[in-house]
Amino acid sequence: MELLIYIAIVGGILALSLSFVWQIIQGEIKARVFQEVQDNADFAMRKIVFSLRSGQSPSIFTVSDGILYRNGVALTASRVRVSNLQFVPVSGAYKINLEIEYRNPSARPEYSAAVTLENTVVPRY
Repeated sequence: MELLIYIAIVGGILALSLSFVWQIIQGEIKARVFQEVQDNADFAMRKIVFSLRSGQSPSIFTVSDGILYRNGVALTASRVRVSNLQFVPVSGAYKINLEIEYRNPSARPEYSAAVTLENTVVPRY
């Protein structure tokens, strides 16, 4: 009888420990996914701002299959998707709206992350 009680207690502790470890792993995945999206958004926005601010040579930004390109060179990774890119002229400046999300074909919640950045740039011609 005592052996059954010990087995039940150890089993309960083991189940709680596994649940705790699983939550930690999912939290780490979520943090890594968000960091990937944030890094791509920051890098892309810096490149866009630099190109518009310097105004030295024409830069052509395109989005194809969710990947942002500048003059044919990819600025974002294939693991993320650019869902929106807008350039709005505002009295001698440009307002930039950039939305990037993690590609999540499995629709698992720990793999969902999105970032929206907004910036205004005055070109230096």
